[in-house]
Amino acid sequence: MQTAASTGRKTIVPCDVAIKRFYRMYVEVDEEAGTDQVVAKARKILVESGDPDAELIPDPDLFSEIEERDICWVNPDWEGSWTEEDDENGQ
Repeated sequence: MQTAASTGRKTIVPCDVAIKRFYRMYVEVDEEAGTDQVVAKARKILVESGDPDAELIPDPDLFSEIEERDICWVNPDWEGSWTEEDDENGQ
């Protein structure tokens, strides 16, 4: 972590991030189904699917750019960080 008296050296910090992505999927339900039933069926399909990506279709209008509101969290991995000097020395 850098302090106010910076040395000018750079540190590379890996960060785990969670970013919302928007998809469209199609759920077949009875004609009388309400919102709760549709949501429950969609969740069930996604959880039980061996390949959830096969159920999802990227929404081209919402999928192209990451916006600030799409970022759920960022978690720096300080223990996994290294400096430019370490990189140059092959460490």
